[in-house]
Amino acid sequence: MIRVMALTAIPSGTVAGCGAGATAVAGETANLTEPPGIRIEALGGIAALRQVVFVDSASGAAYYTLGPMCPPASQCPVSDSANGEVARASVDGYFGLAAAPAFRALRADYGPTPYGADMREYVVTIFANDRMRTIRADDGSMPSLLSEFVNTVMAGVQAAAGR
Repeated sequence: MIRVMALTAIPSGTVAGCGAGATAVAGETANLTEPPGIRIEALGGIAALRQVVFVDSASGAAYYTLGPMCPPASQCPVSDSANGEVARASVDGYFGLAAAPAFRALRADYGPTPYGADMREYVVTIFANDRMRTIRADDGSMPSLLSEFVNTVMAGVQAAAGR
């Protein structure tokens, strides 16, 4: 079952998933190369797949890819991919959630669940204000706030990409 969070629109000029004017939090580092946006990678699971969604904060341009896991990831074949555009209000909502105090209080790494070999690992990276913040968790260790965020963003990107 996928739960979808209610989104609150925040003007894109004030959106900050990390950085500018905010106190540094766990998992936040400088980012001078990636465009502002949100990337979520879902890795592994029983099928050993790598699923990636990305939404650009400025344009709402989004993409979705799915394929097997293999090292290095840049050389993995992609079995499914699509792109589209996420509505401005949704993009602002995603970044509003990422800037919320409860979200910013999340740890950088929730570690693996013991005996959770078939669980998927999630790597959530938020790029904003020349900073990036990465949070890692798996199906069992992921706090509900992060799980709802992941499900909401993934569902929005997949819908925009026609998936």
